[in-house]
Amino acid sequence: MKQTIAFYAPLKSPFHTVPSGEQRIAQLFWLACEKAGFKPVWADSLRSYDRGDITRQQRLAKVGERKAHRLIQRWQQLPPSQQPVLWLTYHLYHKAPDYIGPMVSQALNIPYVLVEASYAAKQQYGPWAPGLAASVQAIQQASSILSLNPGDIPGLQQVLGDNDRIHLIKPFINPVVINENKSQLRQQLSKQWQLPVTSNWLLTVAMLRPRDKQQSYQYLSQILPQLTDLDWHWVVVGDGKVRTEIQGYFGGLTERTRWVGGLAEQEVTSWLTAADLLIWPAINEALGMVFLEAQAAGLPSVAGAEVGVASLFDQKHPAGVLLATEPPSDFANAIRQLLLDKTAREQLGQRGVQHVAQYHSLQSTSIWLKNHFSSLINK
Repeated sequence: MKQTIAFYAPLKSPFHTVPSGEQRIAQLFWLACEKAGFKPVWADSLRSYDRGDITRQQRLAKVGERKAHRLIQRWQQLPPSQQPVLWLTYHLYHKAPDYIGPMVSQALNIPYVLVEASYAAKQQYGPWAPGLAASVQAIQQASSILSLNPGDIPGLQQVLGDNDRIHLIKPFINPVVINENKSQLRQQLSKQWQLPVTSNWLLTVAMLRPRDKQQSYQYLSQILPQLTDLDWHWVVVGDGKVRTEIQGYFGGLTERTRWVGGLAEQEVTSWLTAADLLIWPAINEALGMVFLEAQAAGLPSVAGAEVGVASLFDQKHPAGVLLATEPPSDFANAIRQLLLDKTAREQLGQRGVQHVAQYHSLQSTSIWLKNHFSSLINK
């Protein structure tokens, strides 16, 4: 019988109907737990995300406590072989703390594992002070903390010191396999979206959301008009609340742009395989799993060099160009150079395929998780 892992995601369920990078990473960890030989079970659907209402945070904490008591009672009534042997919480921070896991894992005397936890000291006197306090409690209690973003480590060390419970692991993907080759896909997508096959296809895969995503689109609205002397078309995969507003930024590029909306994973992979260059400044983004998916599909990128984003590429020989978003002219020039050099794009694409296969595979992560979780369980 497989050992059970209680799986919880206070920010966004892996089963949420609206796709996102957040949801995708949660799904991948669920799958990695399965591949590691465990049986993940969904612990609870409580979404603790809050926009800064202290009263609501206090209320959520009480709801979490009641749910924790119910889970404890239910699981303690099961035979030991059917009880969870480990609790895993994916993505915890001051806006979405874990009000359930610490209590349950303590009552059941099982390891409490955090994936993608972060700490921001500047929030301790702000509107998320209760959420931050709950997050600190969880971080302090954790048996192990798995970080995907190197940028989170300094904050965690503020809470724990230089602690061997903090583990930096590489983000990973499970690439979708498609049967068509690039040429076939370009023919199909060209007909479907009236795209010239011989043109260069720029691609962006990102939700059309307010704040950071919107800021990145605003940035691209400064970049693309600098490149209109070249032959290219831009495909945007994604949807969201501010779609109309974002589309308005690119009114002068209507003929060159295709807004294809939110797509299923396999359709996204088709675009990644068919396109010539992924472009995305990734302003304030922690990771950006699309950069791994692009590399797996052989698609080079021009990307903003945020710490987490840069960690997805080979540090010495990245499969694309990573650079600061200021000045914008540098970003535009990087796109220009790769649009003009097909050989360079192909070489970068091959480099990306090799990098993901070697360092960011589901298989290698599952093996590591199996060994790591087993060591925690058997302590």
